[in-house]
Amino acid sequence: MFGFLIVEIILGVERLTCLWLGGMCAVFLDEKIYVLGDSVTNKSSSYFEVFDLKTQSWRALQLPDNDLYDYNKCNVVEGKLYVVSKQKDYMYDPKEGTWKVAREESIFEYVTSWCVIENVIYCYTSFGLLMWYDSGCREWKLIKGLEELYKHPPRCIMIGDVLTMVNHSGKLLVVWEIFLYRQKEYLFAQVTLETRGNGSEVWGMVECVDVMFPAALNTFVYIDCFTVSV
Repeated sequence: MFGFLIVEIILGVERLTCLWLGGMCAVFLDEKIYVLGDSVTNKSSSYFEVFDLKTQSWRALQLPDNDLYDYNKCNVVEGKLYVVSKQKDYMYDPKEGTWKVAREESIFEYVTSWCVIENVIYCYTSFGLLMWYDSGCREWKLIKGLEELYKHPPRCIMIGDVLTMVNHSGKLLVVWEIFLYRQKEYLFAQVTLETRGNGSEVWGMVECVDVMFPAALNTFVYIDCFTVSV
């Protein structure tokens, strides 16, 4: 039932590539849906499965390491699954059916939110910084030119809590929460990205930043977003 709920949602949203539901990560790639299950409730062989839309059938896939049962996040990068665990980061090639280690030290410890834009991984870290992953040298680098998001307390992104970030038509859309004296506010920023220095730098230009809505301090608000084709 839950698996078919994922299928129905992804089929209805053409541009959706990654979806979190109930502690599971579902990734849409090449007419197939790859699902990594919740390790709290499922450590069986069905923890990593693929649903073929053409044959309407599920198939269990093998994990390369027990480390992936502990925790994971996933997304699509260059036609492959990029899977983040507590210890290492992995790349799964669905055409070859093979795994390889992308990073010996996982990005999980510092990344709180992330997305992929034009095969580049962008993230918000626990240090309050927006960064991008240079796959050539396998390093995280700061997105330059975003001083506007960092220098205006108490609404700056560094002292806030980024709830989600998403690829919005090739631009970076970031949503975060900040706590004021009598209330909390939910803000968003849209950032245009530009590669410079022969691909060694990424610069951002803040197109807009604004408050979406305020809320009482004792109010629980859940926010997530994704882009759709209309």
